[in-house]
Amino acid sequence: MDVCIRGINPQVIKALDEISSKINISREEYLRRSLERIVYDDRAMESRYVTQLQKLTQCIMRQQEQLDQIMEYMLMLEKDVVSDTEELEAYGFPEEGELDGD
Repeated sequence: MDVCIRGINPQVIKALDEISSKINISREEYLRRSLERIVYDDRAMESRYVTQLQKLTQCIMRQQEQLDQIMEYMLMLEKDVVSDTEELEAYGFPEEGELDGD
């Protein structure tokens, strides 16, 4: 398949020619390799992005599980405190502050 690009800055063409001649290939071959490398790099970057996104998602899910466990534990503690307070009141123990003569 052919590609034609118009309107390229002459200095860019000169730089392409210099680079390609240093590695003993034609401008066309240099551009072909460069385009292939760009596509490969873009695909590799996208793959790394997807991998990082998956890792981040897993991390968030683990943190959510830990937060759920913490909340469950806090609710259990709150129930224990409430039931302990009710038991103390049932046995006639004074509430906080009543010991100071309030």
